[in-house]
Amino acid sequence: MKHLTLLLAGLLMLSFFVALYFNPIQNPVGLGSDGYEYWHLSTNILQKKQFAYSGEQFYPLLKLKPFAKMGLVPNIIPCTTRAPGYPVILSLARMLWDSPWAAIIINYLFYIGICIYGFLLGNLLISDLRWRWIYNFLLTFSPLYFTRWGISSDFCAGFLATAFTYSFMRIMTLTQIPDPRQKHSGVTTRLPRYHLFWTSLLGLLACLTRSNLVLYIYPLIILGFLYGAMKKDKQIVINALVLLVFIGVCLNAWMVRNQRLTDQRTLSTQGGFVLYTVHLGYDHPKEHGLPADLFVQSLKSGKTINQTEAIVDQKLKNMVLAHYREHPFEAIKKEIDGIRTLFLFSYFDISDTIVLAQKSFTKRMAFVNSSSSEYSSYTHQELLLRNILFQMSRLYKWVLMISFFAFPFIFLIKKGSFPSDSQAIMLFYVSTLIGVLCTALCTGAGGDRLRLPFNAFILIFVVFSWMMLASRGPHKHL
Repeated sequence: MKHLTLLLAGLLMLSFFVALYFNPIQNPVGLGSDGYEYWHLSTNILQKKQFAYSGEQFYPLLKLKPFAKMGLVPNIIPCTTRAPGYPVILSLARMLWDSPWAAIIINYLFYIGICIYGFLLGNLLISDLRWRWIYNFLLTFSPLYFTRWGISSDFCAGFLATAFTYSFMRIMTLTQIPDPRQKHSGVTTRLPRYHLFWTSLLGLLACLTRSNLVLYIYPLIILGFLYGAMKKDKQIVINALVLLVFIGVCLNAWMVRNQRLTDQRTLSTQGGFVLYTVHLGYDHPKEHGLPADLFVQSLKSGKTINQTEAIVDQKLKNMVLAHYREHPFEAIKKEIDGIRTLFLFSYFDISDTIVLAQKSFTKRMAFVNSSSSEYSSYTHQELLLRNILFQMSRLYKWVLMISFFAFPFIFLIKKGSFPSDSQAIMLFYVSTLIGVLCTALCTGAGGDRLRLPFNAFILIFVVFSWMMLASRGPHKHL
């Protein structure tokens, strides 16, 4: 009942921001990113039965209008830049109700799923009831969820990653679970077989929703395999192998589809463009050739747009690698910048969304169409309130970042106050750290929305850090 009350309070708060910033005609994408593109892709799935772009308007990599005038852009461009997970789910929702409201409804469901699986993950890993409730509160009322709820893959990826992680951690820590009919007998029973299939499906869908989650899910499974081997638990080892094979084979099928279009086996042709933008485009725009120039050269040579994407994608990756071979220490600086951006930067900060609540819808839309750092239509009192709230928001983000990265050091100092299955939890931390670091390095310019899939996990380690610091003696198990 307490969990339900907490979830309902979170849903009410989410509804408050949805009511302020969403309109199915004036602002159909809500507060989010890439919303029109995802809507466009889902439309083509429904109407043309293709995962493709129709025309140049929503194409994400470059402005294709100049190429269209040159006769180099076809009417249909198969999509190899985005992963298909969220557009497919959105199209399924639109089959039931073809309205932007359908996107908002499924995001409500994703938010509920994040909270429920987050609560379950907390119950599984956090033994102290008081700290478990602190975690539940932080998860439910994470500002991130109230500023990134529009038509986008953020909530979907967050739900899939959280659900997969809980299901996988059950495999690692509870391969054998108590029989509820014999609570006091000590008799145990294996996890049901469908649990492994459900875990495999969640992991696959997560990777097909956000490609960067491959860099979190694969390390988690591989470390789980090593954990099972170390514990000499054959069932964990077998389950981990099944997960690796199932997800690997299915992802390979998607890569084969992309290979037919691009001549290269790849999950996405967007990686090189993102790396170029983050690592060279911002800091060294005059020192390196622009993607547009590379595009023109390839298209004029007779390559299709998808083949061109793959060629340019690889060239841009090579440019970034060559740059860091010459300037290796810049990579460290860029990683630090990416981490700072991932934790501290928001396109829509919670402070702005709160202060602007009293303004008219037109003025709220002016804020949406600018950015929180540029928006200036505040009165003196509003600006003062915004600055106070913004500093509170910034302090919250700093605390999260410091607490998360401090976890292993606090753990080394205060091992005695940690739960007994510390090995499994440390493997979980390493996987989360790999996912966060890789995301920060490769796509950190995207800001805190790219942290959303990892949010539930980051908060667990934040609470672990606080719990160990607050502990005065050996941990008492519940």
